[in-house]
Amino acid sequence: EQLLNAIFTCWEDKKISYLQNIIQEFNNNESTVNNNNNNEDDGDANWATKPSNPPPNLENLPTKNEKEQNILNVLLANLNQLSWFNNTSEQWVNAPGNNGRSDISCVLVGNVINAPIRRNNLYLGFMYVGPNNMYPLHAHAATEAYHIVAGEAWLRKNDSGFLHKLSGNVNIHDPYDKHALVTKDNPVLIVWVNSGDVNGEYYFVDEKKKGNGSNARL
Repeated sequence: EQLLNAIFTCWEDKKISYLQNIIQEFNNNESTVNNNNNNEDDGDANWATKPSNPPPNLENLPTKNEKEQNILNVLLANLNQLSWFNNTSEQWVNAPGNNGRSDISCVLVGNVINAPIRRNNLYLGFMYVGPNNMYPLHAHAATEAYHIVAGEAWLRKNDSGFLHKLSGNVNIHDPYDKHALVTKDNPVLIVWVNSGDVNGEYYFVDEKKKGNGSNARL
């Protein structure tokens, strides 16, 4: 749990109520932890993924301060112990300019994708998005935070337009907030967390308008 401790230590300093609540929720439900990776991954059917190598060149990404740098250092030390994957949702990989690319992600806490720390009602992990990529506008029933650990991205929430975000920035998405992400010349590494209705509705906005569903999850 060294990696999770590094994340929580950083979050405690940020004094953001949602992140504080996540720490409390995790600690209050400690009895549900099971580190046996042979347990059935109950939610895997909801995730359209394929296995991936870990993200490349993370050591070169800029961070804001020592606590974000510590998260990155601990991640680098444990990179090959996590189950990395690519989202394979057509809406993401086929978005203009993506050329079949999406993310490289892992789940650290949850009941899916070989998460080493087991929880049924909380998902937390890392998402790396390489340069010149777009995660199209989407929404879901869960509450979510994106914490940019390293690199940079442009994030949109509802009608905000795309706003430049750097290491240390946190975006909170309430249930059914429409949000999207774009990278330009540089990649981004994000810690994401989902709480509430984590297995509830998820959709890309353009596909929802067409009456189609989706099974990307982050």
